[in-house]
Amino acid sequence: MKFQKTKRFLAAALAAALLAPAVLAAGFGAFLRQDGIELSDTARMVRSVRSLSAGGQVTEHLITYAPEAGLRPMVGYGTTLYGRSDINYVASYMAGTGRTVAAGINGSFFTMANGIPIGSIVTEGVVRSASVTGNAVGFFADGSAIIGQPRIDLKISYPNGETGSAHYNKVLNTKNGAVLYSNDFDKETKNTISAYNVVLRPSSDRITLGGTLTATVTAVYPAVKSCAIPAGCFVLSMATETDYAYTLQHQLATLKTGDTVTIACTVDAAWQNAAYICGGDELLVENGAARTAFTLDSARSHVARTAVGLRRDGTLVLYTVDSGGSGYSAGMSLAELAARMAELECVTALNLDGGGSTTFSARLPGDAALTNLNRPSDGSLRKCANFIFLARDAAAAGPAAHLHLYPYDAAMLAGARMTMSVKATDASYNPAAVPAGLTYTATGGAVTDAGVFTAGRTAGTANVHVQVPGGAAGSRTVRIVTEPSAVSLKNEATGQAVSAATVAAGKSLNLSAAAAFAGYSLIAQDDCFTWSVSGNIGTIDPNGVFTAAELTAAASGTITCAAGAAKATVQVSVTPLQPEGGAVHGFEAGDLRADSGTGLVVAGNQDLNYVRYGGASLQARYDLSQGSQVQAGLRAALPEDTDTVGLWVYGDGSGNSLSLLFDAEESSKWLTQLNFTGWKYATLEVPAGATAVTGFAVTAYEGASAAAGTIYLDQLIAARGALRDETPPLIQTAQTATALQISVSDADSGVERVEAAIDGTAQTLSVQNGAASLPLPNDGQAHQVRVTAADRCGNLASATVAITGTLADPFSDLEGHWAKAYVDYCNRQGILSGSQDAAGNLRYRPDDSMTRQEFAVALIRFLGVDTARYQDTELPFSDAAAIADWAEDAMKAAYALGLITGARSGSALCANPAQTITRQEAMVILGRTQTKGYAADPLTSFSDAGSVDAWAREHIACMVSRGIISGSHGQLLPRGQVTRGQVAKILYCLY
Repeated sequence: MKFQKTKRFLAAALAAALLAPAVLAAGFGAFLRQDGIELSDTARMVRSVRSLSAGGQVTEHLITYAPEAGLRPMVGYGTTLYGRSDINYVASYMAGTGRTVAAGINGSFFTMANGIPIGSIVTEGVVRSASVTGNAVGFFADGSAIIGQPRIDLKISYPNGETGSAHYNKVLNTKNGAVLYSNDFDKETKNTISAYNVVLRPSSDRITLGGTLTATVTAVYPAVKSCAIPAGCFVLSMATETDYAYTLQHQLATLKTGDTVTIACTVDAAWQNAAYICGGDELLVENGAARTAFTLDSARSHVARTAVGLRRDGTLVLYTVDSGGSGYSAGMSLAELAARMAELECVTALNLDGGGSTTFSARLPGDAALTNLNRPSDGSLRKCANFIFLARDAAAAGPAAHLHLYPYDAAMLAGARMTMSVKATDASYNPAAVPAGLTYTATGGAVTDAGVFTAGRTAGTANVHVQVPGGAAGSRTVRIVTEPSAVSLKNEATGQAVSAATVAAGKSLNLSAAAAFAGYSLIAQDDCFTWSVSGNIGTIDPNGVFTAAELTAAASGTITCAAGAAKATVQVSVTPLQPEGGAVHGFEAGDLRADSGTGLVVAGNQDLNYVRYGGASLQARYDLSQGSQVQAGLRAALPEDTDTVGLWVYGDGSGNSLSLLFDAEESSKWLTQLNFTGWKYATLEVPAGATAVTGFAVTAYEGASAAAGTIYLDQLIAARGALRDETPPLIQTAQTATALQISVSDADSGVERVEAAIDGTAQTLSVQNGAASLPLPNDGQAHQVRVTAADRCGNLASATVAITGTLADPFSDLEGHWAKAYVDYCNRQGILSGSQDAAGNLRYRPDDSMTRQEFAVALIRFLGVDTARYQDTELPFSDAAAIADWAEDAMKAAYALGLITGARSGSALCANPAQTITRQEAMVILGRTQTKGYAADPLTSFSDAGSVDAWAREHIACMVSRGIISGSHGQLLPRGQVTRGQVAKILYCLY
């Protein structure tokens, strides 16, 4: 928050009339004030939470300091004025000069672009930057302070008898006259406008308050911008296009090499011996009275603030107040800040820079480094122009003289426990080793020999005392609260706030409670709160662990957590006991785990017409002509607690029966009668003591229509409860600049796996609880991400995410066409190509129908098939000679893979390569390339669903469900011709 004088939007008189607030009512109420912690024998730091009279609350930090020889206030900025640094850097710089910083706050207003302070800066008795106007705070060698106007003025006497004032180490502009620069500024003036520059070699390169020196002109540069400042020299500058033409003409421009000037620094007499000065803004308190009118343009805003004040007895007050969300601190207006400084008994107080610059750091006793204690508005420490420190001369640590208990600002809920740690300092408050033999005592609670303090049940303050018998000692005051202002709850597993939850019957929810008093977090454990449950939904223990009752019907209720009158609630829905389980055998290729028996031959099947899930099933051919039952072995262990198994069966309509065999005493159990064709899901209860399915049997059934037949088995499910899951997982994605966030959920059997591919290349995913983050290419190109998920029962879901970016534009006939992006992408991936017209332009012809041989070429490219492997394939088609040379290899591969089987024309089998392919033919061919398990849309939303041929219905239903096709104007047009543009979109969505 940088507010220069030039930004003030009203004159002082007008501001006094318009900005004066109502008188603050009764000051600031203290919600919570800690005893603080000692930084030295005379310096104490305190954090408080206070109410504003206008509403809201603020969190403040302050230090009270009485002058002492060992610890003194100082001003630091680092090596040069130009540039900005955070408080840690400047404290480290001061450590290099032999000072140890005990605490610090940010200092003067400054220009954000370069860090040059607005007011005056003096360190170690040397003037570093000065303006004759403005308020400041000054510190003397004995630690005493002064606030007011130092009126530091640099007077330059010229050889011609002229005398003029100069700003010192400020940013030059056309309106501020002459500016004198030293190496304290930087190695050059860094002016951005043309300037008249005079280089001076002084009798001393240090300007002191009230001091005088002479300087000799060594060079003149009449029209340059940034001018080098030689070591030990000054540069006197003035803009060449200045509002001070007389000064330039009659003073600077008269100087020539060898001339001598005199530089005198005048200062108000009361400030003559100040060792440090830091410029500030307006006075907040004068003669003990808080001011109410201010000219700063942020005067009425509630922002973070920094101030310094003096009490009548000479005590220095360093003060900050934060701003921030979530009720932490509302910030203050300048009128409120002035009222607070007056309430702190300051007879005079000065406003320093605030907003994002507000900084409050301290080296807590026993620590080696500073700790930032406020919450900077920027979210991190701002680099500022300078800081006001309390610092001491560095010295080797001595033996422990003081003991300090931490946390230093603890507030506890009644009955809470905390372990206090101990640090030690020597007589000068330098870190020291903690001595052995510590003993503890406490009032307002109990403390163990290990320093574990348990708060009593009475509101107020407690005290914990630690000492070494006959040696160092220390105490800490602890606030005990019985009536917190707020109670909040989190889910222990996620760490997230919770107000509503769903818990499965018999399962647990671990809640963690927290309490606050006026925004200040209280130390507490879960057993400090009172827990209760309403609605007969379960029980909760003293530590907040809720266990849902084993209900068979859904129920709801409320968990309440209370401390005093404050409470928090969680609305809980308990879901009844649900079936749990998943596939234990999928009969995929290479995982048969079945053995043929007499009259029952089993084999792996990869004809997708007889596959329910995945890419394979078990084919079982039986013959009951030699006996009433035939059996085959099957090896499938059952998880513990399995009480139900289910199996997908493709029946043959014979009317015979199918049974499963188990390793239990009851070895066979009837599953279903084979009086159906197509797929059916059949279940049975597992015999007591069974741990595995060991086989299956087909038994002749009275009235059966056939003694022999073929059935198919797929996806053996083991479950607790009658689990039937045909609902696919839910895939959700969210794209950021660098990654795709993937979340997969399944409310029935749960998520089994999540996979992703970018441009068809599988990616490695780390999946936790169905969630994963997929890094995205950062090349500016267009890409396509395919996410596929499976649940534990084999149901599949997929999603396509387009990553926008550039694509080559090879085709001359696609501009403005809806399929352009799909065609260009598939062309880049080597799937689709075009042809040249008579003019030599490459054309795709997106609205032309696609022939069967064109489709075969695109299909084989899409699948990435090596056609060389199928060159020797003999095509059985009577019209094979009509296949174009460019399509022959693809047609052979498609036939060999069972994707294109031809069509009968009388007794001849034809490929019809030049005929256009219909929409349903294309869907069936593509469907044969896809793993089974995707949901099938009922197609009821399409008016022409009845015209879909039976052999194509399943594949079209799956494509619709996956969003691959969506129809046109409510119709599927299954026998319509598919265009080249439509094929591009379909292949893109499947890629």
